[in-house]
Amino acid sequence: MERIKPNWELSEAISSARKTLKALEKYGKELEPRLPAGAVDGLKADLAVMTESKVSRPAYRKTALAKTKSERTLAKEGADILSRLRYSIKVCPASTPEVLKAVGVGSQVNPGKTTSVAESLKAMVEASKVYVDIFRAAGILESDLNEARDFMTSLLGADEAQQETQYTKKELTELKNAAQKRAEETISAVAAAGQVQFRKQPAKRAIFEKLVPKSAKKKEKPAEKPKEEKK
Repeated sequence: MERIKPNWELSEAISSARKTLKALEKYGKELEPRLPAGAVDGLKADLAVMTESKVSRPAYRKTALAKTKSERTLAKEGADILSRLRYSIKVCPASTPEVLKAVGVGSQVNPGKTTSVAESLKAMVEASKVYVDIFRAAGILESDLNEARDFMTSLLGADEAQQETQYTKKELTELKNAAQKRAEETISAVAAAGQVQFRKQPAKRAIFEKLVPKSAKKKEKPAEKPKEEKK
């Protein structure tokens, strides 16, 4: 599915939509035959989405950032307890190469990546069920393993929450883009209709000439001159 991408800045689209609705309050009756059905109501609805988006999308970004910081803190603390437990197993005289491999001694853990820490903690917890005597000999208590288990559970939950936040943010952006794209098309249609309807009335025509943002007009490519046929 092709992504919808608006052509104007959001603030420009909002400003133009408001100006267009104001113009339609005065001249909507005269322009009605030139416009698609429901143009006014549709533009009002799209303006509401764009206006709400200007507030809600930055708020979601702040929420996502806060969750990311919380997730990173958990991952860092989880990586720390993992490191201590691995070291205890490593220096334990009763440990074997099989046990060291099971708990991940020698393998790298990325403290900044939730899944990396969570999976390593899970391996540690699972190994504790198999090598009970080795863990006991290494001085690792059940309370240590419970703490590791708690970090593992929290990290997996934080990762899911982070993914959900990103998905919601993406949905908001897509909703805003669709509304803005429709608004841009409606505003352009109203601007064109007004300029035709009031082509002999300069003052009124000027109102519709100003509906489309100047920056948007600059982006429009000039019409290509027809190529002369070679004789």
